[in-house]
Amino acid sequence: QNFFFEMRPLISALYIIVMASDTVSPQSQALEDDQLMEDQSPDCGPWADAFECEKNPEYMVKECLESCYLHDRVHTAVLSGKASRVECNSTIGSFAVEVHPTWAPWGANRFLKLVEDGFFDGTYFHDGVPRSHVGFGLGVDAQLVEKWARYPAISDDSLDGQPTPGGGFKKGMVSFVSPKGERHGRTTEMFIALTDNDELGHQSWETPVGVVTEGLAQLRAVEMFPAGSAALRLDLLPLAGPSRKDLLTQHFPDMPYITRCRALLPADQLTQQQAVEEETAEKVVEAEAMRHGTPSASAAAKERQERRARLRREEAIKKRTEDRKKEREQSGRR
Repeated sequence: QNFFFEMRPLISALYIIVMASDTVSPQSQALEDDQLMEDQSPDCGPWADAFECEKNPEYMVKECLESCYLHDRVHTAVLSGKASRVECNSTIGSFAVEVHPTWAPWGANRFLKLVEDGFFDGTYFHDGVPRSHVGFGLGVDAQLVEKWARYPAISDDSLDGQPTPGGGFKKGMVSFVSPKGERHGRTTEMFIALTDNDELGHQSWETPVGVVTEGLAQLRAVEMFPAGSAALRLDLLPLAGPSRKDLLTQHFPDMPYITRCRALLPADQLTQQQAVEEETAEKVVEAEAMRHGTPSASAAAKERQERRARLRREEAIKKRTEDRKKEREQSGRR
């Protein structure tokens, strides 16, 4: 199925929201009113993925504001077709992934949502095949694992969107795994190709979502942990009682893991310096508009103000999410 064709209703809805200057989306209004961000139902995430935020906004914004915000933010980035950047720190060094929604829209959407939700933070590199690939994406946080287990597996992306026509992976490409080797089975497990590999990219679920642009050399350290080792089957380790992370730290203290990943979506590319420059230019333009009565200039200034306000709100929400994660971690240690 063509992702962008199915997204046409959402594109139209977003266009109307953006272009209608005299209206405010329910999500934006709720954020302006500092409404409670926490979802009120554990099913909010899957509902948002099924586009219930657009189909039933009155209920969803009231009960599922956090998931609707994440859904809107990531889908807007994917629909733009522009590349996002994911930066990860790990115990063996940092690396960066350039995410291309045009290669695999469904995969890019799921990957960015997992990053934004902090799913990969603390996850181990659980698989390493010399001169082939390294794997990651089996969760260690019980609450996040339970949450994302409610999400249905995502549909396969079209192989037509691959950057390598006819199949094959280039060094550094990042892709989901279908754990059971079945169509439409991608959930949270992923892998990174360490070398060019012509054997990959031929199955319907093997569509790269992006490519590692920095730090690929450090990831070769994961090859010391062979694929298929019973001790490294993280999915078999219990989440009840001691956490997977505690068990692995105890028995495999040298096993590398990701400490934190963060996404820089196209909307995040506005740097602080650019914001300052825009604000200074805006004051000049606004002054000229006031002198000459130019409404278009004034409208442009208002649009920039709203964009900066939205970025400030998003930063506040990110901080709130990180604070809640820290609280969960602290309560888990007690």
